[in-house]
Amino acid sequence: MPITDKNRITLVQFGQNSIGAAMSARYLSGILRAQGFEVTIVCVELSKMQGSGLSWDYGYYDISDDAIKNLFEISRGSLFIGITVYSFVAYIVNKIYASKYNLKDIPFVVGGPHATLDPYNSSLFSDYVCIGDGERAIVELAQRLRRGDLPAQGDALVPVADNIYSSSVLRKSGEGRVLFGKEASLDSQSLPDYSFQSEYYLSEGGCEKITPENAGKHVNIYATFFSRGCVNDCSYCGHDTLAHRSGFQKRIKSKDIQHFIKELKMIRKSYPWVSRVAFFDPNILSNRRDALEAILREYRSSVELPLSVTGFTFNQINEEIFRNFLSAGMDSVIFGIESGSEKTRKLYNRRESKEQILKVDELNHRLKKDFTFNIQYDVIVDSPWESVDDAMESLAFIARLKGYDYLDIFSLRFLPGTRLFQKAIEEGILKREDVDRENRRVFHSMNRTYENFLFLLVRDGFLREGWAFRIAVKPRTVRFMRKLFGRYGERIFRLYASKKASGFIAFHKKVKKFFWLLKTAGVRKTLGILKDKLRRKLR
Repeated sequence: MPITDKNRITLVQFGQNSIGAAMSARYLSGILRAQGFEVTIVCVELSKMQGSGLSWDYGYYDISDDAIKNLFEISRGSLFIGITVYSFVAYIVNKIYASKYNLKDIPFVVGGPHATLDPYNSSLFSDYVCIGDGERAIVELAQRLRRGDLPAQGDALVPVADNIYSSSVLRKSGEGRVLFGKEASLDSQSLPDYSFQSEYYLSEGGCEKITPENAGKHVNIYATFFSRGCVNDCSYCGHDTLAHRSGFQKRIKSKDIQHFIKELKMIRKSYPWVSRVAFFDPNILSNRRDALEAILREYRSSVELPLSVTGFTFNQINEEIFRNFLSAGMDSVIFGIESGSEKTRKLYNRRESKEQILKVDELNHRLKKDFTFNIQYDVIVDSPWESVDDAMESLAFIARLKGYDYLDIFSLRFLPGTRLFQKAIEEGILKREDVDRENRRVFHSMNRTYENFLFLLVRDGFLREGWAFRIAVKPRTVRFMRKLFGRYGERIFRLYASKKASGFIAFHKKVKKFFWLLKTAGVRKTLGILKDKLRRKLR
């Protein structure tokens, strides 16, 4: 392979709001730029979800032919095209790879969760597959491609560059081989690439080049992370498998604290278009408390923007650290409950107890008197191993909670490489021929059952513990209503998701929240909270 003067690499990020949360592409771009490479970032905004409201099928439409053509025109002359692949975009990458515009003159390198969880499938639509950590591997591959010293592709499963394998070799080896990557320390020299030196936004509306001048039109969020990994090993989640296949010695890998503080210091100065920051750590509370406190002190003094945080866990939070996050500017946080059924929680391998959840829920409820913030709880329904009694047990527990603003209800889906995926395959619940169709959806639309409708009523504040709830879950009521929903469930769900019903639900929630604040916090504090909320929106 001859030496080339090519020095440019194209990184592609998919998904709705891809341009705002193109975290993987911007992280890798910063690393490659620090090594002297030129990087083009292409954010591909996929089509909107099918349907609307509760009738969403949660599946993206296919990428348009024009978008594929634009992608190859933008990437012409690159050393390679690097794509972060999640399971729900695997079929889109496959379509791009097989398109007539792919002249096979630019290698496709795929990495990310799907590539690590299912390397064989990923090899079907790529030239190289990165298994595990990519920050060191992608630099080595770029350097070797530029020098032209890649080894000949044989049958041996030997990495082409660190954690990167030849797709042709992976295809020859078949599905049965499990590969493990090498652990790489988180980069503490480079900063995420929000320079917009060469960035494009592809959507149904066409192709637009992003510049510092027009960035505010598309980007309002600075997405970053301090740590990678999760200490939990939930059976429906890929983090456990990702950790093993990435060669992790520690379940939590953190950036150097001073480096991350340096990153926080430059946000407001370098990127005036940012109106929100998001920490996308899978399990941020597993980091040392002194490190978290240092980060929050810096955020409070240097950033002063609304902060969103994912990955809060009920068994790791306490009032002191929660107040520190809120005082620093956190106004949005997500907790995962997943189920209130003991049998289902055991199946999901959830670590926290229901007593811990109730305790933190009470804390969330109480802290709303002093801070303006939104709490989201996540719940999983439609498990094929869950009986009606299990669903009702979960529902009864959720109905007791009062410390959240939004209950997000997900229908269980099977991610390749997870224990539940394997269990579903072994028991015939998921057929091998259905896996591609399963991967095409970000999430399933929930089943139109009576028990799921009750979850919606609980979510929207129309059903709580009390006489109405006791009647709704009586065995006789459940039997009758399940038959009714078996016949008219789709129609009832569609009616509940209509614009008029959705508007009434939203108005009902706002009124209820206002009067709760008025009752618990008093007039003066309520007006102060509302004023603070308005100030954050206008900033």
